[in-house]
Amino acid sequence: MCDAPFFPPELEREIFETAAELYPETILPLLHVSRRVHDWIEWIQYRTVTPFGTLSTCPAQVLLDAIQSNLKPESFFRDRVRHLHISGFNREALEVAPKLLSACNAVQTLRMTIDADQIQPELILPALAALKLRRLSAYLKFIFAGSVPDCMPVLTSVTHLNIFDWLPSSPATNDQLSSWLIQFPVLTHVTIRHDSVPLARNILGLCKNLQVLIFLQQEWHKHRKREGIPWPEDDRFVWMLTKSAGKEKDWIIGSNGGMDFWISAEIFIVKKRSGEIKPSSRCWIERTDKIGCEYFTDDTR
Repeated sequence: MCDAPFFPPELEREIFETAAELYPETILPLLHVSRRVHDWIEWIQYRTVTPFGTLSTCPAQVLLDAIQSNLKPESFFRDRVRHLHISGFNREALEVAPKLLSACNAVQTLRMTIDADQIQPELILPALAALKLRRLSAYLKFIFAGSVPDCMPVLTSVTHLNIFDWLPSSPATNDQLSSWLIQFPVLTHVTIRHDSVPLARNILGLCKNLQVLIFLQQEWHKHRKREGIPWPEDDRFVWMLTKSAGKEKDWIIGSNGGMDFWISAEIFIVKKRSGEIKPSSRCWIERTDKIGCEYFTDDTR
């Protein structure tokens, strides 16, 4: 390590922090530049944690090792980890998920790609209830596997909800989703993997504060013409055909302020309300809209 400064400390710190923010893949080598640089950017290293360190994020194993080393005070991880993905494919991280959530209890964005077949919900829900999340991506069947009072605290602050469950089209589904969604009092954005227009109408009528409702589709029905795609006559609703929305890469980009499917939908809705979207009845993003290039519909006619 070299400790000899070349610039005023304030400028030097800004340079290194900016480099780490814009180019996260440089964080690990930057940590070895000097002790002061290490202290400046170490907090950035742990900001976004994913199972295997995708897109130069912090791998869960690195975080686990740091927590279990007991070399840092409890406040260290609480103050640094902001975006966390816990995956059922990372067995070790799954086994210590309660400790992980307890140590990182200031997490703002949580992605949980796990279900009740991989871990008993009651092992995680108490630690989950202590969080004040803004964004949650999860299987609601897992979140609501216990009693509502047990998981209620974590629901009260969630504004963006990405639902992984695929639920069949039926009156029972409408009732089930309604009973879940009313437990989120400040919800503004919801993404569902579904295609039922009656369900969309039900959700939009139920959640008065909702600003964006996205129905994610992997592909349009091969015989369906886009002009015939039904919609609930509400400009808060967006059909979205995508191969990446909802995946970890998109979650990482969105968690760190980049263009994700929610921002794409917000921009589309603003353009629609201003009359820029033609025809005005269109409720899907196309390539020519130049909004979030990953979220357009290909012409399959």
